[in-house]
Amino acid sequence: MTGLRTQLSTLFGLCACLILSCAPESLMQSGETSPSPDGAATNEVPTAQVILDWAKARNVELERLRVLESRGVLEFRWHDDAGDHFEQVDADLYLAFPDRAAMRLSKLGEKYFWAGGDGTKWWVFDLHAKPSRVEVFRDEDGAHRGGFGLLEPALIRALAGLEVIPPEAECTAEGCVRWARNGVVRSVRFDASGLPASVTLTDADGNLVAQSQLRDFVAVPVDNIAMGAWPRVALRTSAATPEGSEVKLALDAPSGRAVRIKPALFDLDSLLKALHPDEVIMRSKRHSASGPTP
Repeated sequence: MTGLRTQLSTLFGLCACLILSCAPESLMQSGETSPSPDGAATNEVPTAQVILDWAKARNVELERLRVLESRGVLEFRWHDDAGDHFEQVDADLYLAFPDRAAMRLSKLGEKYFWAGGDGTKWWVFDLHAKPSRVEVFRDEDGAHRGGFGLLEPALIRALAGLEVIPPEAECTAEGCVRWARNGVVRSVRFDASGLPASVTLTDADGNLVAQSQLRDFVAVPVDNIAMGAWPRVALRTSAATPEGSEVKLALDAPSGRAVRIKPALFDLDSLLKALHPDEVIMRSKRHSASGPTP
């Protein structure tokens, strides 16, 4: 149990893999190429206009997705002084766009962690710690390195390819769409399907925060929208950090119908009353740049 808490302090510092053309060379996988529409491999970089067209089409899809909820499984690997470790937990993911999120992590029915945010601040409840506690961070502080940093809602959405791409985004020579938000630079690479295949996040100084790879997209049912226009979401998101942690999130039948989503999921006061942690710790970047740690 202690091992799980220790890992989740190094692990998320999530949610999504090894980048290709946009990743630092030391973290690239060699020999990989982009698929062409007929399935054949190609090393050609799409033109800027093609990439921008894909980005616009993706935005149209995402604007139809007001909420996203799904059960799933989270697997993670990490290394510490005791050696290599692996853990698997059940996950419940709730997103209310554009900026609210909640993720519950449990094992054998026991709640371990609850993370989320309301658009101005984000938090992580460590429900298995003794004493139990919640740490609260400000969105404006940008990405926190290590710790539970990748449970920040903005980074979850970014790594899962669920952010609307702003008009000021630029195309890079490597074939990525790039823009910055709250001090974190996003670089998204599309494949020939017109869907995001990988994401890289760097901080304001150009240091790698995390990278992700997305696959197995499925159409998500949304009320009052024809099936053919349902937005697509990746069932499999793999993430890696420069510290060597790896995370794999597998969603099970994601839905855009808000069957289980309630406002209290994203309200810190409601969560404090429901989860009653022993300690409440308010953080800011100048006091903690490494993210909350169990």
